Amino acid sequence: MADDFDNEDTAAVRIQREADKLLGGFGVHLSSSTIDRRFGAFFGASIHITYMLWCMLAVEVDGPVGGTIGHLLWSLMFMKLYGTVDAMARICDCDPGTHRKWTWLFIERIASLDIVSSGECCVCHSFYY
Repeated sequence: MADDFDNEDTAAVRIQREADKLLGGFGVHLSSSTIDRRFGAFFGASIHITYMLWCMLAVEVDGPVGGTIGHLLWSLMFMKLYGTVDAMARICDCDPGTHRKWTWLFIERIASLDIVSSGECCVCHSFYY
């Protein structure tokens, strides 16, 4: 399904679907601004920024091998909420060891990007909290 990420619109739908699956759904009846606000509350970024981050990480090319958009969402949610491993693994419906593995693989990759600096996104030149 890597093709889904060639187009930002289809990627946004896929990212939202993964977030819905992870959190039990945002609700199809909600406005796009409400979905964006709720997405930001859990992941600390907009769907657009999540898409751009996925593209910059180039997971399909550079790994981590087996990494998915869901794993990226786990990492973003961990950085936003900073819950315990047991709590975050419960939310993500996985084993704590599995959560720890994927979360930190993605956090290390995100930290290695040149664009990350103290809360400001160099791509969009704005803050998102």
